[in-house]
Amino acid sequence: MLGITVSRRLFGCITMFLFFPLLPARAGAQTEKVLYSFSGTTGAKPFGLTEDASGNFYGASAATTTQSYGSIYRLAKGSSGHWNMTVLYVFKGLWDGKYPNAKLVVDSAGNVYGTTAQGGSFHDCSCGTVFELSPRSSGSWKETTLYSFQGGNDGAEPHAGLTSDSAGNLYGTAYVGGTADLGTVFKLSPVSGGGWSESTLYSFQGGSDGLEPSAPVVLDQSGNIYGVTEIGGGQGSCYGTYGCGTVFELTPNSGSWSESILHTFTGSGDGGVPTGGLAVDQYGDIYGVANRGGYVSLCGGIGCGAAFILEPYFGSWVFYTIHGFQDLIDGAYPVGGLTTGKAADVVYGTTTSDGPSCCGTVFKLSATQAGWTGSVLYSFTGEPDGAYPYGNLILDAHGNLYGTTTAGGADNQGTIFKLFP
Repeated sequence: MLGITVSRRLFGCITMFLFFPLLPARAGAQTEKVLYSFSGTTGAKPFGLTEDASGNFYGASAATTTQSYGSIYRLAKGSSGHWNMTVLYVFKGLWDGKYPNAKLVVDSAGNVYGTTAQGGSFHDCSCGTVFELSPRSSGSWKETTLYSFQGGNDGAEPHAGLTSDSAGNLYGTAYVGGTADLGTVFKLSPVSGGGWSESTLYSFQGGSDGLEPSAPVVLDQSGNIYGVTEIGGGQGSCYGTYGCGTVFELTPNSGSWSESILHTFTGSGDGGVPTGGLAVDQYGDIYGVANRGGYVSLCGGIGCGAAFILEPYFGSWVFYTIHGFQDLIDGAYPVGGLTTGKAADVVYGTTTSDGPSCCGTVFKLSATQAGWTGSVLYSFTGEPDGAYPYGNLILDAHGNLYGTTTAGGADNQGTIFKLFP
């Protein structure tokens, strides 16, 4: 066993329970349907989805033979039940940016917001952009670059997408730049009369606070911001002396922001190298995944990764590892973060490789009085179902799950898939 977990919320007192390995795929298997297979010309290697109010999906495609700098697409369900793919915008690699990231934001008017890791209009920086795509009455889409990063205190090279609040502000992370050139958390706010204003909320210093954030942030109901750094913290040996990463919180404080570290990973039973975005449930609990650690005897001695929870408790936070992945049993190296279920204490996620088949899994974890248990809902085989799911999952009201794979499918260029009971 990997360890002992303590839950205060489930039972109203301190209750200890063991958590158990996931069961093989047949224990909780679901049916998989490929909604779209990428061809490698009009799109390839998708890595995440965003859903609008009408049930359409949006995502970012990697570069292809005809789209040298990536593109943004929409998958919409037609009246006959067939899913139709539309390329909304192909990046030119200049002022508009290049290499778009996953985790798009779609507002109530149908505008799409995202980031590119490079490109932009600030001199020769090529430091990345924040962009908006707006639908025209003609059916085409207009691209507007809302901000070009300058590589100074504002940050550079955002490697993750965006999160929005109820006022329409956009939040994200930049991989480098800032006062120590080790990354930032930024905010873009719409300005009355038009335009956007960028502000740097926090610059990472490379000590206990971590460095080089590469995942999106998430907000709770009070406006606090949570995120991870894959590197830093100073504990463990994942990246030499830098450490195995952190979970951080930014709290608004009289016009500024205060940063605090909720957990520093060690690369052992607690996991290491946290990846993907965090998820916050109705209780304010925070869920995430780490790409290393867990059962450190597996996956070449670095561990196959772990899932974790942080619970608020009397003004502090308590960290628990809720699952350690076991390679051929349930997959390895989770990257896409976790998605909370409709019921409390249920989360879904993906592993990027291995599992009962060859090529990654979709899994479910549930907290019960016996402990955190779960099942592999689907194990990818490569063709034609897809392989190597690196992105997030979306759960609809009927219990169906949607996601992407970066390979496999009809042309081995990735898929958009649906899992249903």
